[in-house]
Amino acid sequence: MSVLDEESSWHLLRESIFDGQQCPSELERIGRQIAKKCAGLPLTLVSVGEELSRSVQSIEVWDKFVENMKKTVAYQNCLKRVSPSYNDLPIECKLCLLYFSRFCDSTGMDMEDLVTRLMLEGIVEPILHHTMEDSTHYYVKFLIDESVVLVLERDENGEVKTCGLHDLMHDLCLRESDSENFVLIPRTTYYFGNLCCMCGSMSSLERMDISHIVSSKVSTIARRAFIYKRKVNSFVSKVQADESSVHDFVLPLPILRFWNLQVLHVRVDMSTSNELLNLPNEIWEMHQLRELFIKGVVLHKPRKNSMVLEQLETLCADSQRLEDEVVKGIPNVKRLALYYEDVLSLDLLNNVATFLKLESLILDLPCEVALENIFFPKSLKKLSISCKEDITAQQIVTFGSIPNLKILKLKGRAFVGKWSSTGEKYFPNLEVLVLQGNWGQFSFEERFAIRYLDKLVLQDVTGLKLTSFDAWSFRRLSSVHLNGCDELVIKSAIRFVKNVILFRNNSFQFYVNEQLVHVDDEEDSE
Repeated sequence: MSVLDEESSWHLLRESIFDGQQCPSELERIGRQIAKKCAGLPLTLVSVGEELSRSVQSIEVWDKFVENMKKTVAYQNCLKRVSPSYNDLPIECKLCLLYFSRFCDSTGMDMEDLVTRLMLEGIVEPILHHTMEDSTHYYVKFLIDESVVLVLERDENGEVKTCGLHDLMHDLCLRESDSENFVLIPRTTYYFGNLCCMCGSMSSLERMDISHIVSSKVSTIARRAFIYKRKVNSFVSKVQADESSVHDFVLPLPILRFWNLQVLHVRVDMSTSNELLNLPNEIWEMHQLRELFIKGVVLHKPRKNSMVLEQLETLCADSQRLEDEVVKGIPNVKRLALYYEDVLSLDLLNNVATFLKLESLILDLPCEVALENIFFPKSLKKLSISCKEDITAQQIVTFGSIPNLKILKLKGRAFVGKWSSTGEKYFPNLEVLVLQGNWGQFSFEERFAIRYLDKLVLQDVTGLKLTSFDAWSFRRLSSVHLNGCDELVIKSAIRFVKNVILFRNNSFQFYVNEQLVHVDDEEDSE
């Protein structure tokens, strides 16, 4: 289901209506509105155009057509013609699509959020010998490959970031969902009347305002909860915390009854207090937790060593100290994001090596940290380091020794030192490298190389000379992206790219400020 842009859509609609004749000027404005409502789908544009060609060509008729477009014969015929795209899907993909249609249309939805929701709701069964997450990714990717789900945005690694549904497919899925009674939302009692327990007064189905829930029956239903706290002693939604407690964060009592809770977001605004609060120890009894996002509060060590959150795979936290007891209590974490504002919480950072299943690590550091002394787990595939101070060559060598690392993002005030290590033992599997900062005080040995690198991204980089890179050893490189870089970086990159292309038999893409550049047309003088 490929789509056209607005101008091409109008041209196709106009051709379908007037068959090569001129469109009356008074109808062009409303005609473009009709074309826009077709959302770029040629099938809809042609069908609508054919119906309009048989109608009276007046503003009044076309205005009425716009208002009732989804009820027109042309639109209903389009729904029938795209029905096979849905009917021929495997049952698991149909379930994913019907669920997706309840949350999203052509405006888009975050890919990871979609996958997380599908997993937590238990919409699909895992494929044999595969995890639930891998299986869900497979089903969504299948829908994308079949052009049923649209890719709206990709990240710097080329992975799908945002996806959506064409209006026509969205309407078809909603119709199928209604006919199958796919979404049945339970209800419970609130202080303010009989409202849906899945959304309450909030507008989003994902967000449960647990502070209003009275019925304990909802504990068997709830899997997601978002708690926000504007001030240290008061919750949004009029729930009061214990004013005598300044060291411990008091959650509303109902949250501790949610034994099926799998995703928990807690955010405290620290603008009125500089003191971090502790999550209640009862968190360690919520054994179904898969994702925990906390800001302004920290996960404190459990009272008993036997307390383990075995299902927890994602932890995103501010100023979280990696105490031994905490790390032992979350042994299966795969995605870890740690953001620090001060040095005090960094003393146990070395414990990151004990996360033996860790695949993705984000570190946001307030100062220069001896990262070269930290041992990273061999399972790590994606590493993102952001530091407000300098990053040294020795630290970069440390990252290069992580055997399974595929994606590396480095952001620093400046990069200093000399890269003096070459050979295939460094970055043996790195495919994507993203750099940001000043490289004026950094130098590379001649013939520097990352042999399996596929994509290089330079964001706001100054002072870096790519001409010291060995083009032959970068022959697997398929794209270079420069955004906000200085002229020195751009000119050296053009020369480097030209040399890389000499050793490649397939296509190569070079982008400067998101614009595709043909290096044959560029100067390579420095």
